[in-house]
Amino acid sequence: MSKSKQLLRRRSSLLIGVAIAAASMGWTTSPSLAADLTPQEAQKIAVDAYIYGYPLMTSDVTEKAFINTVAPDPGTLQARIRGNRAGVG
Repeated sequence: MSKSKQLLRRRSSLLIGVAIAAASMGWTTSPSLAADLTPQEAQKIAVDAYIYGYPLMTSDVTEKAFINTVAPDPGTLQARIRGNRAGVG
């Protein structure tokens, strides 16, 4: 996997994690809430979002890797079926 894809995936994971954390806490996108956060609180939220979101993203990537297969070529498949039938008879 190229470095640009890895970086994009990491950014997406972080963004999804932060969105999940914000939604689970009932936050809205009002600027007053962002101004009230201390850097320590923001870091804690980011860590919690990462801990929660990383396994979700990992399982999704793993699932896609397992089901990402190439469709069989119909000609090759028919030849295999005919070959197997010829050997049985």
